Amino acid sequence: MNQALVFEIMGLSEREHSVFIKQNAPAVQTGVGLVIDAIDIDETGELKPYNPILISAPINLTAIHGDSQVTLNWDAVTDATGYNVKRSFTAGGQYETIANASGTSYVDTNVVNGTTYYYVVTAVNADGESANSNEASATPQAASVEEGQGLLRVTMIELH
Repeated sequence: MNQALVFEIMGLSEREHSVFIKQNAPAVQTGVGLVIDAIDIDETGELKPYNPILISAPINLTAIHGDSQVTLNWDAVTDATGYNVKRSFTAGGQYETIANASGTSYVDTNVVNGTTYYYVVTAVNADGESANSNEASATPQAASVEEGQGLLRVTMIELH
């Protein structure tokens, strides 16, 4: 006798998801096996092919603060056609995609001095999007005169 379990979850994010299925011990001992089949349908209603080979996540993301900007750099990912730059206001928080970059750096100029920003980057190619990179954070700050430096103003006047 064949049985089927149909389980559907809607509204998942576009990334790989895992399902854990546990078989009762008596079924394993009798040699009864499980046949697993999964399908994925894209936003147009078309079947998407299963592709277990996902693109690697970027590594070594760094964030360098500046005056009203944060400069991000990361290592290139083989076979990546681009990168999604994502930002959050909280560590490990909900990231929002703020840019699509073609190279391995990005300057975020839509920031406010004194606010800490948290960033991750994903690699993208025709097969999909990678997992998030490591998280990097920065707090942009206005340029200031460093200790031990000063400003000398010289006013020249003409003598008659």
